[in-house]
Amino acid sequence: MTTAQRQLTTYALLIAIAAAVTTLSWLAYRSDAAEATHAAAQAHEATQLAEHIAALRGKPSPIMSQTIDSPDLARQITEAAAKAGIPANRVDRIEPDPPQRVSGTVYKRIPIHVMLNRTTLPQIETLIFNLENNTPALHADQLRMVTPRDEQNINEWKVELTLSYLIYSPTQQPTGKPQP
Repeated sequence: MTTAQRQLTTYALLIAIAAAVTTLSWLAYRSDAAEATHAAAQAHEATQLAEHIAALRGKPSPIMSQTIDSPDLARQITEAAAKAGIPANRVDRIEPDPPQRVSGTVYKRIPIHVMLNRTTLPQIETLIFNLENNTPALHADQLRMVTPRDEQNINEWKVELTLSYLIYSPTQQPTGKPQP
């Protein structure tokens, strides 16, 4: 091979390497640009959802005029659980507590404790969503999740869910003389 051919081969090799580096750089740029566009869209959606949550927090909660009957409450919860894909035998307990006066107001809070066994996170999320949307006065207050020790499936949880709703219950003022 002559010196001119070696130089020509070297130049061709350098041009091929430069073209490959340029192509790879351009492909990496396009990939990063697509990821940045996707991240910007997600950030915009998250901002909109946060604004929606803030707007909903400012709205007053629906308030009931009387307590929900225990059978009706149990029916609503088991129906919402069934819609969430939770079998009835996994709803261990639905237990309303006595009304508790909300300090300094004319309202009473009615807590309801719901115990579930072997439920997945999507089922829990769907259950709470169904309950809050189908009974607007009902809100999830607390959620405690524990992995059962004897279970093989680590995606299933034992759940203690506390729901509540408010009722309007002004105190009766006694007539006559005030008592000391």
